[in-house]
Amino acid sequence: MFLKGKLKESRRLLKEAQHEIVTLKENTENKHNSTQNLQDTNEKEQQISFLKGQLEESRFMYNELLKENTTYFKDALTNSSNKIAKQPSYAEVIRNKNQSTIIITPKDREQSMNEIRTNIQQQLKGSID
Repeated sequence: MFLKGKLKESRRLLKEAQHEIVTLKENTENKHNSTQNLQDTNEKEQQISFLKGQLEESRFMYNELLKENTTYFKDALTNSSNKIAKQPSYAEVIRNKNQSTIIITPKDREQSMNEIRTNIQQQLKGSID
C-alpha cells in the first residue's frame, strides 16, 4: 500500500513536472517569438525611417530643380527681351537704307516688349502649374 501511494504520488508529480516543462517550452517559444517580432518591428521601423529620409531628399531635390527651372526661364525671358530691344524695328531699317519714300511708323517698342513679357510669363505660369 505504501508503495502504491508512493507510485501514485510519483506519477502525479511526474505529470505536473511534464506539464510545467510543456508550459516552460511554450513560454520560451512565446518569448522567442516576441523577441523575433520585436526585431522584425525594429527592422521595419528602420526601413520606414530610411524611406522617409529618401522622400525628404526627393522633395528637396524637386524643389531645387523647380527653383532652377524658374530662374532659367526668368533669365531666358530677360535675355530674349534684351535681344529684341537691341534689334532695330522695320521702320528704322528702312530709314537707315535711305528709302524715305516708304513711310512706316515704328512700332511702339515698349508696348511690344510688354506683350512679349506677358505672353512668356503666362506660358511659364502654365508650365509650372
